[in-house]
Amino acid sequence: MNKNILFIVILTSLIFTSIVSAQNQQVTIKKHYELSSTEANKDFTEFEQSINNFGELDQFRFLNQRRTINFSGSNVSIELFSASELLTLFGKEISPLTIMPGTFYKPVDFMITTNDDILTVFPLYIKQDPIQY
Repeated sequence: MNKNILFIVILTSLIFTSIVSAQNQQVTIKKHYELSSTEANKDFTEFEQSINNFGELDQFRFLNQRRTINFSGSNVSIELFSASELLTLFGKEISPLTIMPGTFYKPVDFMITTNDDILTVFPLYIKQDPIQY
């Protein structure tokens, strides 16, 4: 009987310790873009949520230079870090979707859209000839 009580006390202590430890850990966010606005003190919460839910930024990213894309209907833009910069900063492998020097890409703006009550990004391709990177 005493062994069972001791086992329960130890098990409870371990669970409590792991919960407290998990709550005290800080999450390190690997920043791979910067948002900016011409409006002072702009709240970027909606934009950050939509970008995080989108998760397909590599197809718009340049290999060796940052790329700025505007959000349609707002004064907000996103500056995507280059694929080389992410490799150096975080060891992130360069995606095969990355825009490489010498290739053509379509100019694009982003729009925030809601899909099943989840904010996400919708790329709006600008009706213009492709540009060579």
